[in-house]
Amino acid sequence: MGDRVGMGMLREVRPRSRPVPMTDSISRHCRGEDIIKNEVDDDGGEGESDIPDGGAAIELTKSEERHRRIMGKCGQEQEVDDDVEGYHCRTGSQSECRALLYGHDNAEEDDQISYGNDSDYDSFDDANYVSSLDASVSRMKNKLLLIFCVAVVSIFYSFRDDKASQKTENEEKDVLKKVPYSYKGYKDARIPDDDVAQYGGELFADLYGVGHGIENEDEHDKRSPNQQSISHEHSGVPRIDSLWRQLYGYAEMADPFDAQHELPLFWHVPKTGGNTLQDLLLTCYGMVGANEVGAKYLKSSLEIESLENGIRYVNVDLSSPTGISNAQKMGFGMSEMADVVVTPWLHQAAALFDSDHKGRCFTLLRHPIQRAISLFYHLRDNDPIYNNMTIIEYAKSSRSEENWLVRFLNNEMSGVLDERHLDTAKEVLGSKCLVGLTEEFTHSFYMFDAYFGWSDTEFGGPLPLHDRGACESRILDNPENANPHPTFDEGDEVWNLLMKKNRYDMRLYEHAVHLFHDAQKILGAEE
Repeated sequence: MGDRVGMGMLREVRPRSRPVPMTDSISRHCRGEDIIKNEVDDDGGEGESDIPDGGAAIELTKSEERHRRIMGKCGQEQEVDDDVEGYHCRTGSQSECRALLYGHDNAEEDDQISYGNDSDYDSFDDANYVSSLDASVSRMKNKLLLIFCVAVVSIFYSFRDDKASQKTENEEKDVLKKVPYSYKGYKDARIPDDDVAQYGGELFADLYGVGHGIENEDEHDKRSPNQQSISHEHSGVPRIDSLWRQLYGYAEMADPFDAQHELPLFWHVPKTGGNTLQDLLLTCYGMVGANEVGAKYLKSSLEIESLENGIRYVNVDLSSPTGISNAQKMGFGMSEMADVVVTPWLHQAAALFDSDHKGRCFTLLRHPIQRAISLFYHLRDNDPIYNNMTIIEYAKSSRSEENWLVRFLNNEMSGVLDERHLDTAKEVLGSKCLVGLTEEFTHSFYMFDAYFGWSDTEFGGPLPLHDRGACESRILDNPENANPHPTFDEGDEVWNLLMKKNRYDMRLYEHAVHLFHDAQKILGAEE
């Protein structure tokens, strides 16, 4: 009967181009299950054939040798009944059988090969379909992964842009955005350079910290537990409780100036032209001042002292924290004896006032790099420590300024700065002080005049009202103590060194420039 399962019958089957996958019939064959074979004669009658029930011709091999090997490994003829014969795998030969059926010469590797479920491979076309389906699923997974990655990146950039846009909108509530400030547009040979000539080294040691710079720059910022952040009522910028309690004595810039209950206080930032401004107010306008001069006339009670030139001062010393504390105890803030206060101690001087008698802050700010350069030459002429130091050595040392203005407004002269400190400094400046610029000194002075109404006020000084103009011109044309010194431009080594150390002050100064121009528009004091 095996002869009738001749090789001719197998060769009549059209060969396929790929090895035959594991069909249900072959699977059963290799598992030792019977395969029903139809008998088909050469002349079309019935005889033996390797065509399983279902009528589909399956190519088991491409050569007689391969067929013999399959027959030897995978089956033996066995009588089942009179008409049916079947094949089954010998015990222990299933791996070799499968290897032969599927073209694996190394039967030992068969255990490493997954043949899937029998039902998955009913035909060669089914195998192609499954393979194609697997490839489609793989491609779909890759596409979905790509879409997911693109979506994540898009969400990230969208969130970042929204956050940046929100920050910009918040800043625009406080200041009209303009082209970033460049010092080159404000160079002026007549800028007053007069500050603190009469102040000794102790002032700088106190005002600037040890060594006039920042020691221990790596020290971490520390704040006490009671310094809780809250939102400013006008701008929403976070503010620190203890800091704003210190500044409570100053009126808010959002409120109109009340000449009956508020005293103008000039916050004198060193090397910004403060002495020239004092000269205008005390000499030309005849105001009664309260500054460091009163230290020469200290008494147990408050009095107004008149000098030979007719300039008048209250006998208090507001150039030091100790002097401010003594003036507070004497009730200076409520005495209404002075027309203007001048002090470098912004936070401490706020204690002079109460809710019924507020201080109204105004100040002059200067480009941070130019101010640092001017300060160095002043120190070199007045402090032995700096006598033999070059400007380059100064800029590289810890004695040079490092974001002094931002630190001062935060009342934190040491520690690491961050964006929070810059935001707080901007808020203090914008909400508590009317800001002028040293580079725009004349325009700033007339803006202060328009805000406080000085031109229309008779202060009882040595000059009559109609002579003020000539006095102003004389002082503005010849600013007091304008000390000449070498200049440096953007891009110079000194400039770059100081710029690197004062990047927060530079950003704060740009904000101050915007505040200045906005105030000019509101007051109609533009050129």
